[in-house]
Amino acid sequence: MPTSSESDTRIDITDCLRPYREAMRHLWNTLFAGSDLTDFDTVDEFAEIEDRLFNAVVVPRVVALGGSASDRGDPDSHRVLRCGCALPVLRDSLRVVPSISHGTPIMIQNPRTGDRNGYWDHPVAQIGQEGVELKYIRHFDWDVLGTREYRYYMVEIVRFAAHPELENRRALVEVGHATVTTAREDPNETPA
Repeated sequence: MPTSSESDTRIDITDCLRPYREAMRHLWNTLFAGSDLTDFDTVDEFAEIEDRLFNAVVVPRVVALGGSASDRGDPDSHRVLRCGCALPVLRDSLRVVPSISHGTPIMIQNPRTGDRNGYWDHPVAQIGQEGVELKYIRHFDWDVLGTREYRYYMVEIVRFAAHPELENRRALVEVGHATVTTAREDPNETPA
């Protein structure tokens, strides 16, 4: 659970992500899922659409709530994508906060030496609210080519006090078991 000072500097933007998730799900499922045109090139192209949707749907809503999406004049705070659009610093500031006080289910990446397949079966299967920091990467669905629900947040474990050896690994948290926060815009801060 965030401390009161953390609560003062972060805002809950979970509701800003709901229309984004629904738009991605609807577009993919009505235009691509199960189509004879769907292949892994389509998946890559759709990832670009997801990034553009994030910029168009999430960023303005977060800014309207007082979230920080400013680059503060820092040209390196934007990441240019293959599609040529800029993904604001906002995405890097998103944190996924587990919402089940007695432990939120989590699937943690569990790589195997010499095996390039992705495994999400690490024995640590719950994460508390204290001593953790999970960075939002994107929404995730198991079905790459078929119908998608985007049931999970893919996160990077930034801090995990109980299991520091798991830091920097990716993990999956169900959307319904977490909130997403971002830094609150500081009106007193001046651009660099």
